[in-house]
Amino acid sequence: MKCIDVENVVIEIHDRGRNTVALVNDRYAIKLCCGDSCEGLIYEARLLSMMKGRGFVELIDCGEVGECSYLVRGFSKHTLRDYVGKLSMEEILEILRDLAEALRRLHLVGYVLTDLKPENVGYDDRTAKVLDLDAATPIYGRIRVATSSYAPPEFFNEGVALRESDVYQLALLIHELATSKLRNPAFGEELEETGLPELDELLRDMTNPVPVLRPSTREVIERVNRMLSKNLDRSPRT
Repeated sequence: MKCIDVENVVIEIHDRGRNTVALVNDRYAIKLCCGDSCEGLIYEARLLSMMKGRGFVELIDCGEVGECSYLVRGFSKHTLRDYVGKLSMEEILEILRDLAEALRRLHLVGYVLTDLKPENVGYDDRTAKVLDLDAATPIYGRIRVATSSYAPPEFFNEGVALRESDVYQLALLIHELATSKLRNPAFGEELEETGLPELDELLRDMTNPVPVLRPSTREVIERVNRMLSKNLDRSPRT
């Protein structure tokens, strides 16, 4: 057993294999990799260091202890999976806007998230944060990791990561939050109505089978801001 000290909190590291994630005092989460295949952890730490600010979990520390590499990041008590079907329309639109902004920033540094889904987004105090960047791929690069039920058509056809791929996955995530149903048009499944026609139209545009016809993250943000400017019902959708 080895220890590291993060902000005067001693964290015990037990060598139990690779890619261990441990909770530390309800404040931090640690990813641990031991052995020869830790490039992914180092890759994620580098990306998190580039994405400081709103929309991404905070990187606290990273380094090596013996043969193990570690990454310490902020901890979220909840993910969006805990809130499927439980949020008001206003909260859903705020999440859509904030995640679109986070994706826009990631795209500006040349990467696509590629594995956006409720489990990968922390949500506490009405703030959404991307928790994992280990699947992030350079724009136009080959897909490294993806969840098929949230994958856009181009993942199955060309197998490459596009900015528009993140837009597609964001639409599926938001649709699931609003309707409690996961629907992927890539499998011939139709999106259900969310209760807000303007959002339904936006989600259809975001899931266009032709990537270049999907709105950019900036356009998504602008359209959502227009929706938020209206007086929306704050009660959860039933």
